[in-house]
Amino acid sequence: LMLSPDYYNIDSVLAEEEKIPSEFLYDVDKLGYLDPGAEDSQIAKHTKVSLPYWLSRSLVSKKIVRVDAPSCYNQRFRTNLEANPHVINLCRHPFYYEIGQGVTWMTRDMELLDILRAAHLGRYRMILEKSHNMRTHDVTEFTSKLTKREVELFNKEFNATALFEAWKERRDDMLRASTTLTRTRSLASSSSSSSSSSSSSSSSSSLGEDDKKRKRNEDHESGGSRARY
Repeated sequence: LMLSPDYYNIDSVLAEEEKIPSEFLYDVDKLGYLDPGAEDSQIAKHTKVSLPYWLSRSLVSKKIVRVDAPSCYNQRFRTNLEANPHVINLCRHPFYYEIGQGVTWMTRDMELLDILRAAHLGRYRMILEKSHNMRTHDVTEFTSKLTKREVELFNKEFNATALFEAWKERRDDMLRASTTLTRTRSLASSSSSSSSSSSSSSSSSSLGEDDKKRKRNEDHESGGSRARY
């Protein structure tokens, strides 16, 4: 995990403010302000100060300073990290791996690089397992011990697992009629009911007129028969 080369990446800006113990290899003029105890503008050879990562890296590349690994990369911390990386609380070091790789480059400490890789791999597996099995648990305590990148990884896997479970249960796969289609069907049903009622009324009216005509004809024939007798 390397720092982003993007100048406007906020994570890189914050990470590069990490303080790195540095020692000047020469007397340097006009940099006295970097040493809180300096009495003039010159910083003396062998002066030890804590410099921001971005500055120490630049000065190391020019062979003006040498650096030591911060305390979170010392031998004691490494031993604990090697023994059981899963229980180490890295919340105070949100960019632990990124700065660690930078320190490795500046100190040429390949042992540290190997430890960081092994720790990252071990914690990566743990994060994947937890993200799949903690859907019904409070994850705050667990994520509070992770670096920033580890929290991002956990959240992505956690959300992906939730979406996968929803897909398996088909909660997001049900087809529903659109509002427009539902409204159209309702209007068609109402129109059909009205047409049926109108047809029934017309039929009843027609039948009533036929009955009246038939009755008049019968009365007329009956009256004619009585007149002949």
